Amino acid sequence: MIFAAAAKVRHELREAEKSHTIKTLLGILPKANQFPHDQDSLDFGGGRYSPPIGGQLRIRSNSEVEWTVHTTKELAFSLAETIYALSRNGDIPQEPTKSTTELC
Repeated sequence: MIFAAAAKVRHELREAEKSHTIKTLLGILPKANQFPHDQDSLDFGGGRYSPPIGGQLRIRSNSEVEWTVHTTKELAFSLAETIYALSRNGDIPQEPTKSTTELC
């Protein structure tokens, strides 16, 4: 029973964190709406058919958010630059490079 109670607490904490993430993103993203049938998902910017940018996201776990973004070709370049800048600033984990001594 102790294990079941601990598992229930962990589950409730994960769900609370997912809910917090959704609520925070609802406050940040433009024209964001939570899906009534799926509490872990939302659309933003008017959704898929709403230029210049829109899409959906889904909270998959405490640390993973799945994005689907639809945008114009012009904004695609800015979005790519933003993703590149995030990855260069270390916000996106990079696989460590091996030194030449490790390759031998």
